[in-house]
Amino acid sequence: MVHLLGSTRLDRFFDTTAAQLRLAFAEFPQEQDFQAQYVPRDRVVCDLLRSGGRAEAAAALRQYLDDSERQVVDMVRAAAAARQN
Repeated sequence: MVHLLGSTRLDRFFDTTAAQLRLAFAEFPQEQDFQAQYVPRDRVVCDLLRSGGRAEAAAALRQYLDDSERQVVDMVRAAAAARQN
């Protein structure tokens, strides 16, 4: 979706962020489980966009990003704590 905005600056920012997330996910043996739980939400956002529900898609995407950020941060903190023990 970021690429559709047509901004090279945002593309670079997103590419860097995605690379950092891939590094974070490498810490977790259950990465596929983590990713799989978001597939239904991906579908909802896609369906909303296809049906013209841009405001609803934006709200769903905001919640999606907030939830996934919180979960990734929690996972990284737990992995760091486990390494310290």
